Amino acid sequence: MKKLFFGVAGLAMMLATTTQAATFVVQGTVTDVTPNTVQVQIPDHQRQCSVVDVPIYGSSQPNNGNAILGAIIGGVIGNQFGSGDGNKAATAAGAAIGAVKGSQMQSDRPIVGYKREERCHMVENFRYESKIRDYTVKYEWNGYKGAVVTYNQFSVGDKINLNMDLRAK
Repeated sequence: MKKLFFGVAGLAMMLATTTQAATFVVQGTVTDVTPNTVQVQIPDHQRQCSVVDVPIYGSSQPNNGNAILGAIIGGVIGNQFGSGDGNKAATAAGAAIGAVKGSQMQSDRPIVGYKREERCHMVENFRYESKIRDYTVKYEWNGYKGAVVTYNQFSVGDKINLNMDLRAK
C-alpha cells in the first residue's frame, strides 16, 4: 500500500511540476475576408505619331559670300601651320579648302516649299494596377475570434482548420 501511495504521490508531483501542452485541430468559421493589395508598375509601350512639315530645298546655286568667308577662315587656320614656304602652302591649302566648304553650305539652298510627313517613335509609359498580394481572414470558434494572413482565398461561412494549443500556467 505504501508503494502505491508513493507511486501516486510521485506521479501527482511530476504532473504538478511539469508543464503539459496539448495541440489539436478544430474547425473555425470564416467571418470576414479582406484582400490585401499592392500597386504593381506595368510598362506600356505605345507608338506615337505626328505629322511634321519637312522643308524642300531648291537647286544649289553658288553663293560667293559663303565661299569668300570660307576661304578667309581656311587661310587663317592654314597660316597657323608650317614656316617659310611651308607656311605659304598651308595658308593656300586652307583657303582653297575653306572656299570649297563655304560654297557647299546648305544656307545657300533656298527653301521652295514644305511636304508633310508622318514621323513615329515608341514611347514607354507606365501604368499601375492593384494586384492581390494575400488575404486577411477573420474567424470564430466557440466564441473566440482571431485573424490570420494567408495566400489561400476563403469565403465568409467557409470552415478553416485552426491549430489550438492548450498550456497550463
